[in-house]
Amino acid sequence: MVTPQAPQFGTYRCPVCGHRDGAELHPGHGPGRISCSYCGSALEISATDPGSHGFVTQLAQVPAHG
Repeated sequence: MVTPQAPQFGTYRCPVCGHRDGAELHPGHGPGRISCSYCGSALEISATDPGSHGFVTQLAQVPAHG
């Protein structure tokens, strides 16, 4: 039986405005697509490693949803 992995919580820094905030990633779904909670820039976040609480952030190629 395969059990789904728990979501990973961590922080990101927006490369546009420098704002830091928290986010959640769901393992196995690729990079997360979010909007910066301060400036609204579309971002892609991914974990640096499974035990890390920091995310690598870059501008998304397509707009984030929500």
